[in-house]
Amino acid sequence: MCMAELVKLIRIVDAVRAFEQSQPFRYYAITDDRTCEACMKYDGDWFSWEDMVNTFPDLERISDATYLPHIHPNCRCQIIREMI
Repeated sequence: MCMAELVKLIRIVDAVRAFEQSQPFRYYAITDDRTCEACMKYDGDWFSWEDMVNTFPDLERISDATYLPHIHPNCRCQIIREMI
């Protein structure tokens, strides 16, 4: 791969990342009798990329659009990127 092709590929990857991070994320709690107050507090809330990574320091990416907030041990919640 020549340098020009590499630069072009890097620009494409950067553009895709910028687009993905510009989309809003929504917090989904599993709402049942085991759901804690901390998880219920965020259920249905919307986050920007920056707010999400600042609010949930132990955030784990499990797919291109799904993250686990790890608010506490055994947390079952997910944060999902919503395409608009």
